Amino acid sequence: MLNTVKTNGFQTVTTPQFKNIILSGLPETEYREIAPDLQLVEMKSHDVINRPYEHVQYVYFSETSMVSSVKILEDGASVETGSIGREGVTGISVALSKRPSPKLSIVQIPGEGYRMKSDKFRAALKLNGLLSDLVSEFIFTNFTETAQCVACNSHHTVTERLAKWLLISQCKTGRKELELTQDFIAQMLGIHRPGVTLAALQLKKDGLIDYRRGLVRITDKEGLEEFACECYETLKSGYPCN
Repeated sequence: MLNTVKTNGFQTVTTPQFKNIILSGLPETEYREIAPDLQLVEMKSHDVINRPYEHVQYVYFSETSMVSSVKILEDGASVETGSIGREGVTGISVALSKRPSPKLSIVQIPGEGYRMKSDKFRAALKLNGLLSDLVSEFIFTNFTETAQCVACNSHHTVTERLAKWLLISQCKTGRKELELTQDFIAQMLGIHRPGVTLAALQLKKDGLIDYRRGLVRITDKEGLEEFACECYETLKSGYPCN
């Protein structure tokens, strides 16, 4: 949605009203420097944003979607090492190095986002000081999440992890209903589907969530927060969870 102002009776279009935290943090002067290179796109479930060891072609500023970074093991198993929603931008390896990333980036929750060619993004970081600062803050938050995920996967129960994961997903997308299948949740959590089924049934029985036909809705956020592992409290300060 675009913001508009009236000047001498004429309507003038100004900066779009972004949901993405990085883009919304830019003043109009700095936004206009990158505006010609931004393209609003639909991000569909399971769309591959970047394949392992391939150079990043585009970075994506999610608006209502969420992208997962996934590590695939030799036996074909996969586990989520982090996710990116409206708090950040995909392809952070572009900001750090010209080497390709070893991770698979895949759309986990469909929605909209703005994409930008990686070479334009790299150039913008050099010229736009505030953009560079905002991206650096996000990278720090993303690294913190990755480290927390390692500890979480080792020490917390499937149900606690699922509760935390759903809460963080809502933070990152700003959506009340999440389009998710149990198969995809199992893949992201690195567990077998029966484990997800049992955990989801427990949360539903306790009145904390409802799910049907690939849609998950949090019905009692405060109750789910109490049920989630301590990692949620550690992570949520870095996300737009209001």
